[in-house]
Amino acid sequence: STTHSTTNNGNNSSPAPPQPPPLTDLVAPNASQEITIIVSTLAKMYAQRLTTAARRVASAEGYSQDEKLLPRHFRTAHLVRREKGVDPGFFMAKQQQQSNA
Repeated sequence: STTHSTTNNGNNSSPAPPQPPPLTDLVAPNASQEITIIVSTLAKMYAQRLTTAARRVASAEGYSQDEKLLPRHFRTAHLVRREKGVDPGFFMAKQQQQSNA
């Protein structure tokens, strides 16, 4: 008799997550231009908001408006936005509910 297990080459690993459906099943035919416009608009909005937050971080550190933003300003801005719940990550990801306990 044979036994079935979820091991992979002797490693104990969980089974692979289910694969998402093909994009052709989710998008109307000939809609690629509209999708491109929507995604690029969302990306620009996110970049604008993150840049504004990074500018606030730099200003709080004493940098003038004329000085270039540094990568750490963006990292700090992203972390602050995420902690405040205004930047939860990928916009289609399931968001966790915050309790007021």
